[in-house]
Amino acid sequence: RAPSTKLPKRVVKVNGPVPRLYLTKEGETGHYITLSHCWGKTQPFTTKKDTLRDRAQGFTLDELPKTFRDAITVTRELGVDYVWIDSLCIVQDDLQDWQTESAKMASIYRNALLTIAATASPDGEKGCFFERPPDGSVRVDFSKTTPEENEASCALSDQLDRLAISARKDSLYDGSATFYACPGVTYLIDPLRKSPLNRRGWVVQERMLSRRMIHFADDQLFWECQTQFLSEGGTYNRVMAEGMYDRLTQNLRALEYYGPEPHRRHPAFMWNASVIGRWLNLVMEFSRKQLTQEMDIFPALAGVASVIQQRKGDRFLAGLWKNTLHLELLWIAFDAPHYPPAQWRAPSWSWAALNGEVEYYDHQTWNGFELNAEFVSTEAEWTGEPFSSRLRPNARLVVVGLLEHATCDPEPDSGRLQDITCYHLIPAGSNPTMQYGFNWVVFDQKPPPPSQKFWCLCICTERISENYVLLLEPTGVQPNEYRRIGAGRLDLDPKLFGGGERVKITLI
Repeated sequence: RAPSTKLPKRVVKVNGPVPRLYLTKEGETGHYITLSHCWGKTQPFTTKKDTLRDRAQGFTLDELPKTFRDAITVTRELGVDYVWIDSLCIVQDDLQDWQTESAKMASIYRNALLTIAATASPDGEKGCFFERPPDGSVRVDFSKTTPEENEASCALSDQLDRLAISARKDSLYDGSATFYACPGVTYLIDPLRKSPLNRRGWVVQERMLSRRMIHFADDQLFWECQTQFLSEGGTYNRVMAEGMYDRLTQNLRALEYYGPEPHRRHPAFMWNASVIGRWLNLVMEFSRKQLTQEMDIFPALAGVASVIQQRKGDRFLAGLWKNTLHLELLWIAFDAPHYPPAQWRAPSWSWAALNGEVEYYDHQTWNGFELNAEFVSTEAEWTGEPFSSRLRPNARLVVVGLLEHATCDPEPDSGRLQDITCYHLIPAGSNPTMQYGFNWVVFDQKPPPPSQKFWCLCICTERISENYVLLLEPTGVQPNEYRRIGAGRLDLDPKLFGGGERVKITLI
């Protein structure tokens, strides 16, 4: 068994006659399990200020929702004394406690012996254990006698439409093994990707930070850890595991173990453009998830963000990293228009400013960027605990760069980007009936009226042929103060940024 780790501030102690909330001692160590679950539309069994004492005295299993009961059953069966459940171990109506404990998500999930994922349950009442459908696999006893027979078996498996042949054994020590013919890789991926739990925003960091995780799907169990992805049915696919267990997660762990320069001690570590791309993949994936509380957008990434900031020495600016700010500003609103949350949440230049899915278009091919904009100063401070509190509303970027007026074609250009509503940009003073190179812009919310001019700020140039720009409008509050209204990519054109003056502006 893994060595003991520091226990969270509170855990549910399950090794007595009844479970109870346990306040740990400073520096106390032990083994504990974490639960990853959906709260659902109704609030689950929680701890609040007026119930804190009662929870410490104990509660019966009958008081708990089924998901919590099942998690306690699994914890006891594994011989572990403690389980950490967010709604029970964080005082839900104590803002200071919530912010403090939410900021510790990285260590809470990282130090857990195991995470139980109630993958198929949309709320607390469905639980982890389900009536299962019949097993669809077929047993095949295989004995390898000649290379030709092995090749024939492989050829046969290639002809099966949605079947995959997998062995429970790692190798054929005695020339034979038991194989199972069962539904193919999509059969394994879909129950997790489409599950209620994996539509939840908080689960992104819970999966990334957990060392080991058991997924309780509706038909079988799945095991996920640092080196393996396995299913109870016996199917294991390394390619699938690589896709689901992103390399960004491996790099995060390298940061944890080897410090700010892990490449010196861990040759496989590369914090380069490919890993930056994986962070952008994380943002895109996270933006597709659901958050019950709109203001949880930063706390739900607090664990991952804190690991990167502490170990890499970068600075987290309203959802973007300072060292790669020029790339991360170029998000576009997928399936726009997007709408802001009920309360201000982030500056206009952050993907977190709006509700909705974002994309970093074609970011895998970004290379050879020449930075055109200069970031003079940045400001994005927290009201309380970093990551788990809210941003102060004075978040801003001070930028020196090239600004040009433009308008856009009133009709969307559906042929430019697949599944994304974009428009053709018309440089100021140009004939609106002419097309000026290959360019597209995507507005975050609704496009401005055709007669209304906006500003293009050139952020960077790629391959000496394309400008990546932000679309801006003046706030009308302070001179040279702008807010973002979109982004796009433009061919270099003499009518754009040709001889323009560099100006200092503030983005809010």
